[in-house]
Amino acid sequence: INMSSIQIPDKVKSFLQLGGNFSLPVTNRTNLTTEFIINFQNNLRKLPPEKRIAVRNRSIGIINSIPSYQYPRTKTHNLLLHLNKITNDFLNDNQNLIIIRADKGNITISLDKDIYIRKIEELLKDDETYMVVDRNPINKLISNLRGLLMRWKNNNYITQATYRSLSYSEGSLPRAYGLPKVHKPECPFRLIVSSIDGPLYQLAVFLHKIMIKDFPSAHSSIENSFELIKKLNNVQLDSDYKLISLDVISLFTNIPIDLAVDSVSNRWEYIKNSTDFPKSEFLLGVKMVLNSTFFIFNNIYYRQLYGTPMGSPLSPILADIVMQDIENKAL
Repeated sequence: INMSSIQIPDKVKSFLQLGGNFSLPVTNRTNLTTEFIINFQNNLRKLPPEKRIAVRNRSIGIINSIPSYQYPRTKTHNLLLHLNKITNDFLNDNQNLIIIRADKGNITISLDKDIYIRKIEELLKDDETYMVVDRNPINKLISNLRGLLMRWKNNNYITQATYRSLSYSEGSLPRAYGLPKVHKPECPFRLIVSSIDGPLYQLAVFLHKIMIKDFPSAHSSIENSFELIKKLNNVQLDSDYKLISLDVISLFTNIPIDLAVDSVSNRWEYIKNSTDFPKSEFLLGVKMVLNSTFFIFNNIYYRQLYGTPMGSPLSPILADIVMQDIENKAL
């Protein structure tokens, strides 16, 4: 969908409609090897430390074979490469045009860059939720993380391998971006924060894996709409009953941190079976993640003032258990 002020040629449109995940033919094997190694290393960090060496050793042969592999070239490949060049040239000539995906559905959107930035900055002007910070806080975050991990290692709560996997030496502050809600009137934007390369991302993943192992599901939990239909299939309701659906607006930014910590603390009987941490140290790790709500947009540093951090792997499970507790109290 072209929502920009720029007329986009049909060939460029057809290429952009393929989407960001479409795999193009390989043209530069040197770059391919480098990109493969980078992506491989990023995904390797998701594995348990004790399995990484074996997986890395098995990858050596694959990496060495990349430069000599004979990639097929067909008319389709040549057409895709031609369209790719046309599209890149067009985008280079139109620097104010950005291409993003829609919030829902497999839809590619083109927007004027200045309008996109203005809409995101309007969201960030909510001074009850966000504030501008003067300097990049990443060094302080790294220092606090290093101190916590060093204490955990010295007290044998984590192994040396885990210490290395959770440590952070290079990367960047989480970055914010927006996705247009084309299915809603006036096309509002959803603010997204990507923390994958952030300093506390691996710590959040580590804590999440511990919590997810033994947490019981809520009695009201359902997997999808099909399961809901199955559960309601034989339920008889009076004519004056109504089935309603409730939604929480901006869920993560509306979860109070103290409630999130309390919800974790109240489930310690489940967590303690999956970790060597004492309760106090585990909660310190959770609090560190919850208080690391810094991100950057358009070269400006922000801090999220309220709620669990957007983009953190820990936020979904914390939001879930807080909502469980609220539901239990309400019912």
